[in-house]
Amino acid sequence: MLAVAGSVLLLIQGSESQAQKASAASPPAPAAAAPRAVDACSLLSKAEMEAIAGGAMAEGKKLPAVPPASDDVAFSMCTWTTADGDNPIGVSVRISKKGDGAPAYARQVAVDSGLKVEDVDGFGDVAFWTGMQLQVFRGRHLQLIVNVMGHAGAKDKAVQVARKALAKL
Repeated sequence: MLAVAGSVLLLIQGSESQAQKASAASPPAPAAAAPRAVDACSLLSKAEMEAIAGGAMAEGKKLPAVPPASDDVAFSMCTWTTADGDNPIGVSVRISKKGDGAPAYARQVAVDSGLKVEDVDGFGDVAFWTGMQLQVFRGRHLQLIVNVMGHAGAKDKAVQVARKALAKL
């Protein structure tokens, strides 16, 4: 579970840093409403997760937001584990009112970390798989991250999770 949070933290912090650099170089945007809060655990039911995983899964467990939510960013993390507490599937959602999604930067962080990056079609703007993580960027405001560890067919499972989650966002 810490590996899931660590992977997400690395890529989200990278996106935050890149966005901060970009926003420092451009004039401030007009004030906008705070991004709507999303509970990542509400995006898939236990039954949906079990159907995707192909076996018993625990209820989704909300994790502390890393980085924490703010007036500019709504962020939520949830993880489901197999009945024995292993093989997590995690979902993280980041919604930014500033429109500072940074798919190119997130991709470069993955490449620089030695991960093989594979584009995934059918999600709208940008989606890529890194061997245990699917990152989906929709518009400039939404980033969805699905981590799948210890499951055969991890990429296919991540795609199924992402499709179900995106249908509710």
